[in-house]
Amino acid sequence: MIDNNANNILQSTKLQLTPGGEPQKHIMKSSRAFGYTVLADGQQFELYVGSEVAVIEHDEHAKMVLDKGQYRKTNQMEFDPFNNTVSYIFD
Repeated sequence: MIDNNANNILQSTKLQLTPGGEPQKHIMKSSRAFGYTVLADGQQFELYVGSEVAVIEHDEHAKMVLDKGQYRKTNQMEFDPFNNTVSYIFD
């Protein structure tokens, strides 16, 4: 059971997990609300799937089905040693 008051957990039936628009968006959907928290950098999420499965959809690959449980959505980062910068990588 998700305690909605703990840790500022938000609820939704649809959530865009990646920034930007078409076609590079990953959308998490469920017929029932799932919980999520946006982590400090605004790019990562803690995801809480309850009684119904959730599905992550993307135009360029097969859907991913998430069973009941807790998940963390992270981003790959890349370090450029030539200009000493770190950037997020999006597919």
